[in-house]
Amino acid sequence: MKRRSNTKNMAAALLVVARKIDAVDEVQRSIKLVLEFLKKRCTISFFYAVQTIYN
Repeated sequence: MKRRSNTKNMAAALLVVARKIDAVDEVQRSIKLVLEFLKKRCTISFFYAVQTIYN
């Protein structure tokens, strides 16, 4: 009985971690989109300043 609950807890923990990783991916994707937008709209020097802040 104890073994089964440990497995369930591990599965739940893995789900939480997977969701957090997914959230990080979303943030990185949106930062990339913002940087692409800035690259098209702004001067090169401003784009590189923003890029160094995020990297």
